[in-house]
Amino acid sequence: MYCKGFDGLHSQSAQAVADSFYDSLNAWRKKRKTGNYEGLRPPYKQKRNFKVQWKASATRLRDDGVLRLSNGRGNKPVLIDWPSGKEPKRVEIEEDGDQYELRAQHNVEEDEELKGSTKGGVSFGEKHLATVYVEGGEDISVHGGRLRSLRRQHNRTYSSLRSKIDRKNEDRP
Repeated sequence: MYCKGFDGLHSQSAQAVADSFYDSLNAWRKKRKTGNYEGLRPPYKQKRNFKVQWKASATRLRDDGVLRLSNGRGNKPVLIDWPSGKEPKRVEIEEDGDQYELRAQHNVEEDEELKGSTKGGVSFGEKHLATVYVEGGEDISVHGGRLRSLRRQHNRTYSSLRSKIDRKNEDRP
């Protein structure tokens, strides 16, 4: 509701930001009802930067290999040199500290010759590096807690060193 009429974003991108917030809130409420929310808090304060999402209607792959992400009528689009010849169905850009990270989703062509009748799926993420679902089988999840811990430790150390360097520079005449 806060994104309505926000200039500078494609309307569907603004809706996706709001949807992401409400999805997070609903997930927290669902976990709270089941009693499985120890250590989790609702999203109670506004994030400084949300990931911006572009759906298929706001993306276009030009003939010269540049991906065009629309930012609404009257605003300049985001142009990205696109290494793949495939046009993505959804694109997300999120700030990760000092850099931006781009994620894209594509349609995957299926092999015509099936090797079995069992279906499965894999989901990649940060909290759970990979979650594998096999139809009629057991779910497998690879946790990324150690990797996240190392990333947080790196960021804390980097921040500490940067602040010491900044103070050192201020002390110089």
